[in-house]
Amino acid sequence: MASIELKNIQKAYDHHKIVIDNLNLTIPDGSFTVLIGPSGCGKTTTLRLIAGLETATKGEVYIDGKLMNDVEPGQRDIAMVFQNYALYPTMTVKENIEFGLINTKVPKAERTALINEITEIVGLKEHLKKKPGQLSGGQRQRVALARAMVKKPKVFLMDEPLSNLDAKLRSQMRVELSELHKRLNTTFIYVTHDQVEAMSMATNIILMNDGKVQQEDAPKEIYGNPNNVFTAQFIGSPSMNMYEIESLTSFKPRHANASYIGFRSSAGELDDFGDSDQTTEHDLCFTTRIITRELLGSEIIYNTEAYFGKIYIKTHQQEEIPLDTEIQIRVRDKNLYYFDQNQARVHDVKRETVNQKVSD
Repeated sequence: MASIELKNIQKAYDHHKIVIDNLNLTIPDGSFTVLIGPSGCGKTTTLRLIAGLETATKGEVYIDGKLMNDVEPGQRDIAMVFQNYALYPTMTVKENIEFGLINTKVPKAERTALINEITEIVGLKEHLKKKPGQLSGGQRQRVALARAMVKKPKVFLMDEPLSNLDAKLRSQMRVELSELHKRLNTTFIYVTHDQVEAMSMATNIILMNDGKVQQEDAPKEIYGNPNNVFTAQFIGSPSMNMYEIESLTSFKPRHANASYIGFRSSAGELDDFGDSDQTTEHDLCFTTRIITRELLGSEIIYNTEAYFGKIYIKTHQQEEIPLDTEIQIRVRDKNLYYFDQNQARVHDVKRETVNQKVSD
């Protein structure tokens, strides 16, 4: 295992375009860390800097406490799995896995033992004599993983390795990768734009935008306690409902210095506002009209429109509400998120102190 540390990293390409600016990161030893963000945010560049496939314009990269700036990729004790499996089509599964070991002059007996061990773990033992063209997408992905695993690296780097698979296979491979991480007890760094992958597999999520870290946290925290508007709207499906407070009439915000307010689609309660004893002065209550709906089996997502904008409401209520119906919604004070004019989170110190005592 190994921890990764990036200090004051800057990466600029031609014409001085800065892709990453003053990036400071510490990736814990043995973690399953996922780098996530929109296209062009710098996540793949960050991965390639760790791998040594890119050179930092400024700053330092450390693996296991050792400076790596001038160390070649092959000497960094890492293994990388790409979106493109890059398997040799004329070689068998065994030969693909063994190829790197032969190049590094690993003795035959040791190679055989390693291949037997790894192919048992990834479920390829029955396919060793097959060529990639005879395998399914998931099996080819396992070959790519096995080829990386036989090196027994300190760090696994993965760049969108599941993006070429269909939805069902991606779901299966997410489970297998999580189990593999626990079994190997090795540092995984995984790049994706898919928040389902991030939320389901990561022990640690690093959300990036424009070459900067927006938030680094555990999945539960990054969803439940976003630091800013970008994080709040990027993580979660549908995206968090977000509005300028000045557009809301008859609403008393808890924070006088807040400019934006947001809430998750699942926080909107269908309500007739009849139980006034249950409504506080800081609850958000409004009437909205249903425009469209998405039926997702156990839940329904309604796209609605109120006087201040469009709102997504997610409900587990089985009975469908007809389109064009006006419904009344209440969002309780405890489920509202406040953000200042710079789109940074405004925290409720008293409430969070109480919640901390409860969790302790």
